[in-house]
Amino acid sequence: MIGSLFPTGHGRGAAALGAIVLILAGWLHITIDGSSPEPQPSTVAATDFSSARAMDTVRTLADQPRPIGSEASDETFTYLSDELDGLGFTVESQSEIGMATFGNQRGFGQVDNIVATKEGTDPTGQVILVAHYDSVPAGPGAADAASAVASVVEVVRAIDKGDPLRNDLVVLFTDGEESGLLGAEAYTRDNPPEQPTVVLNLEARGSSGASVMFETSRDNYELAKLFTETAPVPRGDSSTVEIYRTMPNDTDFTRFLESGYAGLNSAFVESPEWYHTPGDSVEHLDEASLQHHGDNTLALTQALGGTDLTSMKSDHDAVYFHLFGFQIVYSAQWALAPGILAAIALFAAILIGRAQRLLSLPRLLGAVASFPVPILLSFGIGWGSWKALSTLRPDFVDSGGLVYHPVVFTVMAVILALVSISAWYLLLRRRLGGLALSSGVLTWMTVAAILSAVTMPGISFLTAVPAMTIAIAFVIALVIRRRRVDRPGVRWTAVGLVTLALVPAVAIYAWTGWSTLTLFGVPGLDIAVPMYTLAFAVMIPLFDSLAGQENTPLSWRWNAGIPAALLTVGVAVAAVGIAVNRYDESEPQRTHLSYVQSGGTAFWVTTDRADTDWSRRFASREGTRSGVPEAYDAYGSITRSSPTPAVDLLPPEYDIVDASAYKVTVRLTAQRDVNHLGLSLSRSPGRITADYGDGEPVTIEADDETDADTTIVRFFDPPEDGVTVTLDVPLDSITVFDSSVGLEDVPGFEPRPEGIERQSGSHSDTIVLMREVKADDEETNED
Repeated sequence: MIGSLFPTGHGRGAAALGAIVLILAGWLHITIDGSSPEPQPSTVAATDFSSARAMDTVRTLADQPRPIGSEASDETFTYLSDELDGLGFTVESQSEIGMATFGNQRGFGQVDNIVATKEGTDPTGQVILVAHYDSVPAGPGAADAASAVASVVEVVRAIDKGDPLRNDLVVLFTDGEESGLLGAEAYTRDNPPEQPTVVLNLEARGSSGASVMFETSRDNYELAKLFTETAPVPRGDSSTVEIYRTMPNDTDFTRFLESGYAGLNSAFVESPEWYHTPGDSVEHLDEASLQHHGDNTLALTQALGGTDLTSMKSDHDAVYFHLFGFQIVYSAQWALAPGILAAIALFAAILIGRAQRLLSLPRLLGAVASFPVPILLSFGIGWGSWKALSTLRPDFVDSGGLVYHPVVFTVMAVILALVSISAWYLLLRRRLGGLALSSGVLTWMTVAAILSAVTMPGISFLTAVPAMTIAIAFVIALVIRRRRVDRPGVRWTAVGLVTLALVPAVAIYAWTGWSTLTLFGVPGLDIAVPMYTLAFAVMIPLFDSLAGQENTPLSWRWNAGIPAALLTVGVAVAAVGIAVNRYDESEPQRTHLSYVQSGGTAFWVTTDRADTDWSRRFASREGTRSGVPEAYDAYGSITRSSPTPAVDLLPPEYDIVDASAYKVTVRLTAQRDVNHLGLSLSRSPGRITADYGDGEPVTIEADDETDADTTIVRFFDPPEDGVTVTLDVPLDSITVFDSSVGLEDVPGFEPRPEGIERQSGSHSDTIVLMREVKADDEETNED
């Protein structure tokens, strides 16, 4: 009892056309759903969003880095406050100490949030537009997040030119997001939601691409439905909401969720190679992404601003996704329905297939039992590919796998997926039959659909919708095969019907694979390759028609040769990816270098895996941090270091205010211009209280879940007269340090040549001065 969904040897032309249509459908879905609206000039109506006008704001903000506490940050604060004041908002400054906890990291910082309010005509609540105006020290932050700030400014300009809103409108520009969501923490701590409120947070993790609504509050059905119905170009799916809830990644929106606010979080994520780098500039920012941010935010703000916000409450989530530009949304309460329909149709297809002697139960069970093999194989191939690439090109590791030309590795992932599925299919096709193999794939999809609908409804559409459409099409195709298979027109109809049913699966899995590589870079191959493998697995009925009769065995040369040939092509494509991802002035290599000094001993250190002539001038000792203070946190493993003469800079001062066996109060004061002061603690600190002098002290409670050997506490934008800190630790476990941005004050430092730039984020190009805290206060504080 071996057979295929279609009579093999017949209808090869229809099957070939179907396969081509499906491949094109996957590409078309990626193209359409990854696109953004056309940028609009400054001459469009004042009530419309203009990316050209918003870009003027971006240029004003992103002319230099503006980290927390910097002069550029102060200038940005003044500029934005004046802009909002001119638009009729009541503008206030919230100057507070924000707090943060991330793993073994604790953070405090003086933040200056901009809170601007415009009262509604008959408010039922408030709409809060949120974006952060600070950037990392590494770059000017044109995308992250001047684009978000500029979008909000242009949105409220457009609203100001139209009819007034019913609900209160609040614009919140937060400070210190890049240092630990400090501004959002301070705002939500002081302003718990006491009335119906919807938050719209804007972000960016790249420099281009569609504005994707990737995160929501819980019980999001009404908000997701409003987004689908209101946004001019809605993009986003509920799988990212479910996945993001399990991940440690955070934006300002996280603090709002923790405080009980409702809302939506949107970002564009393509071209992430410029994220948090000097290349996050106006030149690399795609104006179409800005237009997309603005169009959707303007429409949502107007809709939320004019509705009764109490109607936005719901007691359940939504399932939603996009397909060829169309946003589909339904209640999570119905998430189980597609899976049940798929199960019923699959059962019917199996019965019909058995009646036609096209499959048997043992062969079906064999297919079900074996299908995890190509999925696990594809995961292993993807994981192994990244390991091989990272060995051949350690600079890929230094960039987090975010390469300048990722499309080549996307093609490689598609080919490697074909290796996995062809090896499985060719090995088992004659033994089990094409229909059994297809039904085995469909069985796994149906089980996944039902389980996910119960446990994580937001991801259920990934398997539920494809399984439902495919199973129903299988039933119809098997009925057609039984009754009128001899007519060519009917065969084409059957193949066409199944091809149409396969479109959602191929489109969804192709999009998921592509977006994984876009978001995570080359390390995402271990997810992308299995996704593409799923896309090809559902196409087995078409492969069967192309392959010929089931009882005509292919030689071992074909069975082994086809996967081997595909693997060879995949390796060749990988070689092309390695070749095209080279560096020059326009696409520079990124390198890490910092200077660390403790007492009279100083070191150059780097965390780079790749070697450059420039970095080796400073840090040349391989694989060691010998002599580098253990208290120094490099945000990664130090790969090279070298001793160097100490600079004539004063380390931070400390005064022991009070000390006991398990509690100490110390006052830290910087003796130079620094980004932050810090403490390195050799044991868990329990409660930490920081007093910046103005306002009330703030406390981070003990975190029992953190068991790291070292805890780092940072104090951003410290006042000139210092920070007073109380810790539940003994005195002998403390090292104090400060950190400034820029290496120009270190004798012997030479700027990077063309084709090389500083590493991303906040952790490179820093001067860190350290000293241990000792009981003998006077002795330790000698310069």
